[in-house]
Amino acid sequence: MVALAGQQQAGEVQIAASMQEVLLGRRFLKIFERALIVSENIGVILIKEGYLSSILNSR
Repeated sequence: MVALAGQQQAGEVQIAASMQEVLLGRRFLKIFERALIVSENIGVILIKEGYLSSILNSR
């Protein structure tokens, strides 16, 4: 089981003992209905999928 923002979903997760970073695949993002935004100025943002279009349209 994986938990994200109070939501739990069953799925397959691979964690390497030597890594300190988190690797999120597209399937993981889809299961949790999230979008990943990477910005040079802001950094990394994990956002609900429904909010993505409103953010992109506000610019």
